[in-house]
Amino acid sequence: MIKETLTIESLEIAKKCVLLSEDKKSIDPMILDLREISSIADYFVICSGDSDRHVKAIINDMEVQMKHNGVYPLRKEIDSDYKWCILDFGSVIVHVFYYKTREFYKIERLWSDAKEVEL
Repeated sequence: MIKETLTIESLEIAKKCVLLSEDKKSIDPMILDLREISSIADYFVICSGDSDRHVKAIINDMEVQMKHNGVYPLRKEIDSDYKWCILDFGSVIVHVFYYKTREFYKIERLWSDAKEVEL
């Protein structure tokens, strides 16, 4: 029963992150369900920006807005050029890429066993 409650909360967090990224005009946001294939998180949120400033705006706004909702990241990783940023909310890990970096790493293909959550 507790796991189900946490999963519902995790999905709500993931969907809120997608909505926040869309508010900043993110490119191709998606949620991958990792619950059946990995223990590192319940969900990955993946989206892109079309410049380093766009990626920075998405990640910074998301962090601020999630804190206003009482959800704080356990960890935040940003590469020096804002090409790949991560907000780790524990059960939800958000990846915000510069679109060319996302094309290069193809993270969705690396996690191809994960089911995509319908938005």
